[in-house]
Amino acid sequence: MSEKNNTLTLSKAIQAHNEMVTILEFREPTGRDVRELGYPYQLNQDDSIKLLSGVTAKYIERLANIPMSSVNEMSPSDLNVASHLVAGFSTRSERRRINMPTL
Repeated sequence: MSEKNNTLTLSKAIQAHNEMVTILEFREPTGRDVRELGYPYQLNQDDSIKLLSGVTAKYIERLANIPMSSVNEMSPSDLNVASHLVAGFSTRSERRRINMPTL
């Protein structure tokens, strides 16, 4: 599995839109996406970050344009990498501004 820019190469193919898919391309989220789905992580009092799996799954569905049934087929390791990619959209610039830990 590899992550380059907004593209994720899956370690295990999934079925999406009646074809087998091994690469997911993610668009950047908009403010509307964040308003409708919420942030994909929780920032704790000790500055640790907890990924919210239900929210990140909805982002994967929307940003990679695949159905939730395809998200459900993803291997745990692919889902983890995709979740970090999603969270990274909103933490990249913030990390620099407020010294946030890397995911």
